[in-house]
Amino acid sequence: MRFLVSVVALTLLSGLLGCDVAVVALLASKSGSKSKNSGRAAPDVTFRLWAAELGGITGASEQATILANHGDPDPARWTQLDATTTSGEYAMPTPTAGGFNAVLVQATVNQVYEIDAFEVLDGSGTTTSTPSTVFGGNVDAVAGLSRAQGPPDGVGTLTAATDTDRSFVMMKSGSAITKFRINLWQKNAARVSGDVEWVNTLVRVNDQKAGGAALNSAGVTHLTFRDPGAIYLARISSSGNIVQDSNTDDVTSIEGTVSTPVGTASIAINTNPGPDLDDIFVAATRQAGDIRLQKFVGISASNSWQVPALSGSGVDRVEANGLALNSAGELFLAAGLDAGGLGGGVNHFLKKYSKVNGADMWASASPSSPPAHGDTANTYWYAVATDGTQDVFTTGDLTSVILLGTPDVFTTRLLDTNTATFNGGVTETWASHDMGGGTTPARGVTIGVDGNHSVYVGGFTTGTSDLDGFIIKYQGGGSSAGVHFAPKRAGKDEILDIAVEADGTVYATGYETNGGQEDLVLYKLKPNGAVDWKRTLDFGGLADRGVQVMTTATHVIVVGQVGNNQTANDLDIHVRKYVK
Repeated sequence: MRFLVSVVALTLLSGLLGCDVAVVALLASKSGSKSKNSGRAAPDVTFRLWAAELGGITGASEQATILANHGDPDPARWTQLDATTTSGEYAMPTPTAGGFNAVLVQATVNQVYEIDAFEVLDGSGTTTSTPSTVFGGNVDAVAGLSRAQGPPDGVGTLTAATDTDRSFVMMKSGSAITKFRINLWQKNAARVSGDVEWVNTLVRVNDQKAGGAALNSAGVTHLTFRDPGAIYLARISSSGNIVQDSNTDDVTSIEGTVSTPVGTASIAINTNPGPDLDDIFVAATRQAGDIRLQKFVGISASNSWQVPALSGSGVDRVEANGLALNSAGELFLAAGLDAGGLGGGVNHFLKKYSKVNGADMWASASPSSPPAHGDTANTYWYAVATDGTQDVFTTGDLTSVILLGTPDVFTTRLLDTNTATFNGGVTETWASHDMGGGTTPARGVTIGVDGNHSVYVGGFTTGTSDLDGFIIKYQGGGSSAGVHFAPKRAGKDEILDIAVEADGTVYATGYETNGGQEDLVLYKLKPNGAVDWKRTLDFGGLADRGVQVMTTATHVIVVGQVGNNQTANDLDIHVRKYVK
């Protein structure tokens, strides 16, 4: 919502996080500034970004000073940072007094900009505060500032500058700023890497638990979630809008009764060109001891076929943790099954299914699929990935009295020569134990493969004091792993999903802990594992998590859940779309 702003002062909403950060107003114009300090004959259409050590000077008083100077700052107090007109992260100059605590965005005529968000960052790129108050200076329209990495139009400011007055926006913090990010957009221009294009929150009565997510060829996000004793499928268009199913419902019911407390659903979409393009497959915990595999087409609210992928005794604990398709469109389900086993408890479960009717494709494979590795406690596959038609990679955990140092991240590579027309075999190429061990057990929860056949596993160690996220890499698909990335932050943090590009660029999501609360986090990692950029989201509650991350040729989509995990009925599914 936009509204007219006085040339004098405008105090606006936010108070998002209760931070002591003030924002004083923005931007643009029509032909050229002739402020008393410029004295230029030609039109001045220079965009400027400034920083200042204002100390105890209030935002309102400095705003009045700038207004009296026709929108120009006092160069004795302000330092020019940059002349860019796009979003960016900036480090403050070396302070000479108490530290830089103010930022000024300034523009002249023929310039129309919008500020989506302004964020104070720590050294790792975590957002520590956002503005709570807004003042105006020669601005047509302003809307409330959004939360961290807010959506477009979090603040919209149109030109109100004249030939003699600039437009500006100033952010003033109650404490020194060493690093900040400004999401700044010139209208009709392309957004830049790391910018948010849209967000969508599915607000429902109960707590929701995010499950799997996948993209179809049109960039439509398909996601599953639990709410609370049923499982649903939601579709969100590439522009961020809910896509209703054939029954004109916002969500499609997948399973109406889920009795086990951990049941969710995994999803995979066939993106291979051909008649099966965009077919949707969902593996969901139906009841305790039962996983059902289903196929959906388009926006249909009814499945095309369904099969019991895994059936226990009715009291067994099963989890449909991962679902993947190979280049032929055949399905692999990674799960956990409570079927007794060595030492009892849950064991690894992996099986291959036909895309045509869900039939077990390994039922007559020769050699048959390798038996589950012996364990002495609950052991799961949490994720599965494929490379071409024959290589299958799984990751999870394993606890064994035979192997010292477990529980640890347990990853395997299988060679699968079984196809729809050839009754081949399934053999284990290698099995690898990494990270964790002893008092710091570890778990692999997500897996991906790049164009050079290198395998990446994301997960976390689960020691008694902290959770610590990591990504390890098996170079060229070999069995020896090295640490590719580790956040190494104080407090708990987990890597819950990764999306791996052909060149080795990795997008990783999960959460980190700041001030005792979980904040959603998204990393873009270069092929060498270095952080290209980092984005965090504090939605105002205690339990903000990224659960799934997916990529298109130009964008990154994160699916997670936001809210307060200490208050019932306050967890909602949240989707964010970023520019790569």
